[in-house]
Amino acid sequence: MAKIFVPACIFFLIGNGRYSTGAAATGQVEFKTPLSFGIRKSTNSSPTKGIITSKDSTSPNSTLFLRRFCEVPAVLAHNLCSSWYLTDPGPPSGIEYCPPTSVLAQADPRYFSAKLEGLEYFHEGAKEDYRQKTPTPAGAGQQCVYDGARNLIVGPPNGGTADLFSPTKTAYQAKHILYDVLPWCYCCKSSKISGDCRKYYKKRPSDSGILYRPPAGL
Repeated sequence: MAKIFVPACIFFLIGNGRYSTGAAATGQVEFKTPLSFGIRKSTNSSPTKGIITSKDSTSPNSTLFLRRFCEVPAVLAHNLCSSWYLTDPGPPSGIEYCPPTSVLAQADPRYFSAKLEGLEYFHEGAKEDYRQKTPTPAGAGQQCVYDGARNLIVGPPNGGTADLFSPTKTAYQAKHILYDVLPWCYCCKSSKISGDCRKYYKKRPSDSGILYRPPAGL
């Protein structure tokens, strides 16, 4: 059974999930899937709303909320990153390839502009964020971010990622935080070990756009 390690202070996100406490000295809680979450759902059914554009700082879906748990002590972050890396199932499969420019992404009906609040916090230098509109049956989805010249940003530390759980569907938003966002926080934002962010991108790789093919008619 897969495991995800998160700070103890975030365990209140869990509704009826099974969990057990880890080492008290590191403040860890070990969660075991499957999980049931108590995160407030968006009332807007549009795929461009919800977790991606929430401005409610009291909501677990907001960027501000995530930042509160994103920056942890460097040693703890490294330990959390290492634990996650050893147990994570790896890159998702069956997702779309990234358009090499945001001009192509804007024209491709398989993508939408996510308008991520706080985009540059998670992807420094990024000006545009496009996400795969329809997740795979397993819940995965592609994220493609672009710089000011509208070119694709690839690889650590600022490129888009292949998300194990796409936030474009309400049902996957909590898992996206736990399995995609928080590991990035530990491996790329808070850890001071240079190789940790590369580890994250091995599990959540950026797509280079090389294999992208526009849909018929574009």
